[in-house]
Amino acid sequence: MISDHLLGAEHITWWIFGALQVALFIAFTRNAKGRSSSLLKTVVCIAGFYAAWRTIEYIHLDFIYDFTLKLLLGTIMLLIWKRLHVVESLYYSSIFLLCIEIGKIISVDICMQPLYNVLSTLPELLITGLWIVIVIAVAGLLLWLVSRWTFVPGIEKLSLKQYLLVLMPLIPYIVIRSSTYAYNNDDHALYIRLVALMLILSFWTIIMVVMNAKSLADQLTKIELVEMESILKERNKQYEAEKTALDAAYRQYHDLKHYVSALEAIRDTGQPSEEMTRNLDQLISEFRTSIEPTALSVKTGNIYLDIVLTHKKRECTQKGLRIAMYADGSRLGFMSGFDIASVFGNILDNAIEAAQQVESKDVRDIELSVIYQNDLAFIRCSNPFKGTIDADRDMPKTTKPDSGHGYGLPNITRIIQRYGGECSWHTSDNVFTLTACIPIPVD
Repeated sequence: MISDHLLGAEHITWWIFGALQVALFIAFTRNAKGRSSSLLKTVVCIAGFYAAWRTIEYIHLDFIYDFTLKLLLGTIMLLIWKRLHVVESLYYSSIFLLCIEIGKIISVDICMQPLYNVLSTLPELLITGLWIVIVIAVAGLLLWLVSRWTFVPGIEKLSLKQYLLVLMPLIPYIVIRSSTYAYNNDDHALYIRLVALMLILSFWTIIMVVMNAKSLADQLTKIELVEMESILKERNKQYEAEKTALDAAYRQYHDLKHYVSALEAIRDTGQPSEEMTRNLDQLISEFRTSIEPTALSVKTGNIYLDIVLTHKKRECTQKGLRIAMYADGSRLGFMSGFDIASVFGNILDNAIEAAQQVESKDVRDIELSVIYQNDLAFIRCSNPFKGTIDADRDMPKTTKPDSGHGYGLPNITRIIQRYGGECSWHTSDNVFTLTACIPIPVD
């Protein structure tokens, strides 16, 4: 076997091979949607990962133990470095190791073993170097190809049961791959058939794992989008109904103001008694107070934004929250009323729900602003929250089960990105701040 002519495990070339595998692993998993780590932590994680990986290869255990330990090591690396879920880390590590194993099979059994008579005369260093180059090249190409279907939206939302079902084909693969029967017999024809079978099994396993995971992720994403659209349509109907009602109420309010003015004129003419004047003043005051709430209390220059902010301002008042709004909606005409209601409704729903959890009424303040700089619209909302917020993927998740952050944010981001904008968020002193930037189309 050509593998008998490879250098010993202590040679420096295997340290280089280990470094190349670690570099492939880092490059492959960089697209995983986890939390970014500091440069120092990243360097420490990679160094520890490399040392442990090289140790496993140096010990040179049987395949089943070697594969299992590397799978565990890759999972731990992603847990610490990217802060992914355990099963998600296990999934990415499995894909990586399958590609490495396919590279090894192709290198030894497909490319080099048929040329045994020629290669066996070469120095061991050259044979080992050729083996490493082929393995890394094949594994790198496979990882690049499968990454298109591995890092898809929704993959991080799979449950533990779904991930375990997806990874189930690994069990028979590990058992069959650990068999050395193909390499311990002298029947060349049988060896060729077994190698072909092993290669087919390897490709089939990786296709099954990746495609099943992608299919489940697509289904979850579609279900989530359908639910989101349903919620948004219902909310939009509510705002449209409120807009119609407010329009009618505003017309009524406008007419009634003239009526009140007429009453005031009657009071001021002639010489009514002091008691009549006092009663008339009280009636006018109560009448004016009763009709005032029917008007839009927030006017931004955009009727849809007026309705949403008026509604949310009243909700804050009812729930004992203070809200400060500095909103100019005059240049938001490029957004549909549906999207304006969805974005600002979700932003303020999250802010109100989170602020309600804060026990101290002195800090239950919400601030919302809409400003412009050149041809960019900036939306900023800040609110207090209770507990801690952890960045899970690109969206914040609070440790408080009843707090609002996380709910609706994917939908906000999706709408903002549809207009070519971006969303970002940060926390400071238990204040959560969401910022959205949207380019304003130039007519």
